[in-house]
Amino acid sequence: MSEFHDVLGAVGAFTSRAAEKLRRQGSAVSMLPVFVSKNRYGLAPPPHNYSATITLPIATSDTSELLRYARAVLKRLWQPDPVYKKAGVLFDGLEVAGQQQLLLFEPNEQAERRAKLMADLDRLNERYVSGTVRFATVQATVGRQPASYTGQRQWQSPAYTTNWDDLLQKRA
Repeated sequence: MSEFHDVLGAVGAFTSRAAEKLRRQGSAVSMLPVFVSKNRYGLAPPPHNYSATITLPIATSDTSELLRYARAVLKRLWQPDPVYKKAGVLFDGLEVAGQQQLLLFEPNEQAERRAKLMADLDRLNERYVSGTVRFATVQATVGRQPASYTGQRQWQSPAYTTNWDDLLQKRA
């Protein structure tokens, strides 16, 4: 991936999916590390990995807020020349949703409206196919073809210890 919007789409997709899981478990995040890395086997000189972390003013599980912060961090990290092999986002500083410290001047009605919006978004995506309703930043799959940032399952090793279908079977 060499274009900013491609890398942002990948980071956005990971952020959106992780935020959905955060809301499902009733958590919020207060720190957002974003990373990008080049192919370490290429001819380009090091460093190969770049990362930056932003501390959020209020812990949140709101996808739009997390996407906004992830974009800001990625803009800081972005270098136009390299082709990036991997990009992602981590969630740090997990807190119980609803018990985080609020800002003094933030209207509570706005936070309640955003929480309702996220609940509606999750409900629609649960009722229909996941990713039916998404933010414009989030890169989507084209038809049945996976997005350029997804891994290729055809090269995945069997998971003998965690998947019953991958267990070896012996017939006598």
